[in-house]
Amino acid sequence: GMQYVSDEYLINEHGFPADIDINGATAIRDAGISQENRQRAKVLNGSGEKKKRADLAASVARKAERKEAEKKFKLDLTFRSEEKIVEQLCKLAGVEVSEKNLRFAKMEHFNRL
Repeated sequence: GMQYVSDEYLINEHGFPADIDINGATAIRDAGISQENRQRAKVLNGSGEKKKRADLAASVARKAERKEAEKKFKLDLTFRSEEKIVEQLCKLAGVEVSEKNLRFAKMEHFNRL
């Protein structure tokens, strides 16, 4: 169905005058959903318009979820990397693997990482 009222429909079928731009040229408004401010009129409750808005909202949500997942992944990598360093330092110091036992690590242990 019709998602927005097109210029073609208003101008050709109903005799409305076309818009004129700043230079005096005819300006046909045929913008899509990403340029709603450039559309003449819209049927807001049309099924196609609702779907476009839902698709746009879903796309924005997916991008946000992907960014959050990437952020979490990077933090997990950092944490795993730190755990590995703690493990190596404790083994080099000959103590049980624990952050509390890092106090037994010496410069020579850090130099061997």
